[in-house]
Amino acid sequence: MKPVMPRIPQHISSRRQRLYRLAAVSLWLAVWETAAIIIDREIFLPGPVLVLSSFFRLAGTADFWRCVSFSVFNIAAGYTLAVIVGLFLAWLSYIFSLLKELFSLQLKIIRTVPVASFIILALLWISSKRLSMLISFLMVLPIVYENILCGLNSTDPSLLEMAAVVRMPFQKRLRMIYRPVLMPHLYSALSTGAGLAWKSGIAAEVIGITKNSIGNRLYQSKIYLETPELFAWTLTVIIISLFFEALIKLAVKKGGSL
Repeated sequence: MKPVMPRIPQHISSRRQRLYRLAAVSLWLAVWETAAIIIDREIFLPGPVLVLSSFFRLAGTADFWRCVSFSVFNIAAGYTLAVIVGLFLAWLSYIFSLLKELFSLQLKIIRTVPVASFIILALLWISSKRLSMLISFLMVLPIVYENILCGLNSTDPSLLEMAAVVRMPFQKRLRMIYRPVLMPHLYSALSTGAGLAWKSGIAAEVIGITKNSIGNRLYQSKIYLETPELFAWTLTVIIISLFFEALIKLAVKKGGSL
């Protein structure tokens, strides 16, 4: 007879996971601080305390929030547009096989071309002001398209046949048949795309030297060897990206419970 393992209450398991996460963060912060003390050159590696003080100093200026709002608007706009267009193209490809072949080829090319190549080419056509919007759109679009199309293709054909026999309205079919299958694929596309949108968008701002943007401040910090500010702006990108992903997770969770 196999021994019965005691069940751990969910709240205890969640608390333990948070403690493990806190311990991991504390460990790496300690490693970072130790490395900074050993190197003893803030131009190469500033410590976490110095980076945090630089971050809060920057956060107290109007220029910081102007750059943050500019980058957030452009990258979020490109990301949102990519999600809308990706959903639409995936649905068209699901219905029409010819369009599937047409869209899939183009989006595979977009996905394989290096981000830097797109940024340089885009600078020939548009100003750097909207460069991060275009690049984040191009990088997220194939991810949304492929994930949603995969979810649509995995829908149970017998359920669709039953819905056709009973003449189920499209809205009800979407809610009862498609949504349960699509939600995991949608969450995967949105969460993966969010991180990629920020990475590619900020990279576009750095290469394009976009005025009043986070990427431009990163570039200026590197040029003038202001390493603590370089780390502080990087920390800003991480915080915004994590907040963005948390909002997406909450939105998908609410959408799945409707």
